[in-house]
Amino acid sequence: MGEVVDMKIRLIVLACIFSSTITSCFYYGKTTIRKFRLCYENIYTGIDTLIKIDGFYDMNISFCEDKSWNNGKVVFYSNGMFLENPQLENIKEFNLNIETIGKWWNWGVYRLSNDTIIGQTLHIDGATSSCESVYYKIIDSCTIQRIHPVDRSNYYINETYDYRPLYFYKFSYSKAHFVPFDSLPNPDVSKAKSKKWFWCDKKEYKKWKKSI
Repeated sequence: MGEVVDMKIRLIVLACIFSSTITSCFYYGKTTIRKFRLCYENIYTGIDTLIKIDGFYDMNISFCEDKSWNNGKVVFYSNGMFLENPQLENIKEFNLNIETIGKWWNWGVYRLSNDTIIGQTLHIDGATSSCESVYYKIIDSCTIQRIHPVDRSNYYINETYDYRPLYFYKFSYSKAHFVPFDSLPNPDVSKAKSKKWFWCDKKEYKKWKKSI
């Protein structure tokens, strides 16, 4: 009798865990869709007239409490997509298939507003997802600077600004300098593109879906 009770308790616990997991996935998915404002238009942005894009921008990231430094990268494409922190150095070093691993990287969409690049990146991990707003100031054709926005009168900043905990604002970023790179991943491999809500035009999404 005791064994039957124990089995029932185990089944109830497993059911609760399963239910919690499904609910969590659903919540994160809905939250991401609601916060992701810069949908993909698949149009030429003209960014290559402002900065070089046949490579990546390299920067150092520090955390104010321990002053530790990390290396960060960002890649921009002329079709409105960009890529944050790709592990490009590992591709050649370990002879990895960029098409296979590149789809899970943090792809996103950007808009240009004068000298500011305003973007939102997506992190998709199986059934769950999240997004983050990022802002870069153009210094010159080979230099950009990640910033925390101050002037929120800008339409795109106002649309994408997220009220994150102060923890995130303890990070500081060096100027990002351009590094030529001839093996950039194709944006078509992005897992983000498989999400219908990622696209502004649902007809364009259907056309892309048929082409893959």
